[in-house]
Amino acid sequence: VAEANGELESQQTKRIKFNELAKEWLAMKEKDVRPSTYKKIEERYKLHVYPYFKGMYLDELTPIKAQKFVNQLATKLVGYNDSLDIVNQIYKKAIQYGYVDKNPFENVDKPRAKKASSRDTVKFYDVEQLRRFLNSAYQLYSK
Repeated sequence: VAEANGELESQQTKRIKFNELAKEWLAMKEKDVRPSTYKKIEERYKLHVYPYFKGMYLDELTPIKAQKFVNQLATKLVGYNDSLDIVNQIYKKAIQYGYVDKNPFENVDKPRAKKASSRDTVKFYDVEQLRRFLNSAYQLYSK
């Protein structure tokens, strides 16, 4: 009866925090990619993913919280999809290991990424300004 109801200890899955599984996932990822790629993934995780999921269990994340996370990333980052991919891959592992049944990020709406701010053009001295600068620098440092 206990087996049919899924109440046996061997059938029950342990609750695990998101960041605990993320550490395991990062360790596996480190073996699969080049060191430079792993460093980028690890930096994105530490800067953008870890703070949001700190202390959160995998099964606590609802689709609404997932959408809030995506919206938050989209406002901060131009290329937020890279950080979102990390979270998606961790949840795929969670499903594979039986920690959760469904990925809350499966049906999130992805806002349009904000455009990168345009950089001001570099301003150069014209010929006369350069002459004045060099003359004053020469007079100042020639002594």
